[in-house]
Amino acid sequence: MLRREMKEVTMRKIHALPLVAAIALAACSGGTEEESATAGEGLSEAEANAAAEGAIRLTPGQYSTTLELVEFEVPGLSGDLADQIRDLAASGFAEGNSFCLTPEEAEEGPRRMVRDLAENDCTFNKFDVAGGTINADLSCIADDGSEGTMKMTGTMTSESSDMMMEMDQQIPQMGKAHMKVKVNSRRVGECS
Repeated sequence: MLRREMKEVTMRKIHALPLVAAIALAACSGGTEEESATAGEGLSEAEANAAAEGAIRLTPGQYSTTLELVEFEVPGLSGDLADQIRDLAASGFAEGNSFCLTPEEAEEGPRRMVRDLAENDCTFNKFDVAGGTINADLSCIADDGSEGTMKMTGTMTSESSDMMMEMDQQIPQMGKAHMKVKVNSRRVGECS
C-alpha cells in the first residue's frame, strides 16, 4: 500500500513538472518595481495576472525539458524503500520531456499559468517575475485534501529557463515529503 501511494505521489509530480517547467518558462518578465512589490502577500488570481502582465512572450516552437532530482526525503521510510522510491523518481525525471509551444500559448504567456494553477487549487504566496528571474511560492491542496508547497527560483529568457523547484507534500500517515528538482528548458526549433 505504501509503495502504491508513494508511486502515485511521485508520478503526479513527474507529470506535473513538464507543465511547471513550461509555465516557469512562460513567466519571463520585464515587470515593474510595483509588480514586484505586490508579489508576496497571498495573491489572488487577478493580482497574480497583474504581476505577470509585463512578462515578455516566449518564442513559439519545440522545447526540450531536462529534469534532475537533487533531493528526495520521505520521513519514516526504511533505507531500501527510500532508495527504491528515489530511484523511481530519478528515472522518471531522467526521461525528460519535449513539448510544442503554439503561437496562441506563447501569446497567452503567464496568464495561462495563473489560470491553470488556480484551477488546481493553488494559491500564490509570492510571484515575482522581474528582470528575467522568477521567484514564486505556491500553496496547493491535493485531491485527497493534503497540503503542499512549491517554490520556484531561476532565470529565464524568451527561449530558455533554468529553474530550481522545491516541493513539500504531506503524505497521509507519513509526514512531509520533500523533493528538489533542477529543471532546464530550451527551445530546440520549430514544432514537429
